[in-house]
Amino acid sequence: MRPAILLIYLTLTFLYLSLRCEGDRDDLAKSAERQGKEGIGKYWQKKNQYSIDGFATDIVARAGLEVFSD
Repeated sequence: MRPAILLIYLTLTFLYLSLRCEGDRDDLAKSAERQGKEGIGKYWQKKNQYSIDGFATDIVARAGLEVFSD
């Protein structure tokens, strides 16, 4: 087998084995539970004010959350 093809094969095999679905993950639910509504609101205010393409999300106002100050 040619080296380039072997590298692609091994890479895809590794990805398949490492990314298999082994059940539902509850990390996000646990994090939200720990932070509570206020913690999520603070995170949204700090990190989610703009989309990846630079548009304002208005997420805090749309979710009806109070504005928090640091």
